[in-house]
Amino acid sequence: MNLTEAIILAGGRGTRLQDSVKDRPKPLADVAGRPFIEWLLLLLHSQGIRRVVVCTGHMGQILESHLGNGSRFDLELQYVRDPFPLGTGGALRNALDLCQSMYLPVLNGDSYCKFDLREMSEFHLSPPRQRATVRSS
Repeated sequence: MNLTEAIILAGGRGTRLQDSVKDRPKPLADVAGRPFIEWLLLLLHSQGIRRVVVCTGHMGQILESHLGNGSRFDLELQYVRDPFPLGTGGALRNALDLCQSMYLPVLNGDSYCKFDLREMSEFHLSPPRQRATVRSS
């Protein structure tokens, strides 16, 4: 399977990080010299993703302004901004209207997990009896 698009959920209020990121949304918190969400975009690009729909909400305009159209990450970025908090399900449902793929990864804009997208999708789509053995690294 060739996955080329993804969704990042980045609309939360960031209440636990309020003291650190009062003036920007949580995905723009600096981590190792760059905003956290940029690490996610670089990871997705390295896995073959070329188009990302970013679900924004709280301070969404700041996130959209910072990331722009995604060209500096060699990605196409589109945005869906929740007019009010819709929760994970509502934000995801709104983003699906902009997606063309039947299968796509969905990431939280404040969590990082290094993964092999090809291996993960093959596992997900494999028959249940073949899932008995899970490799760990």
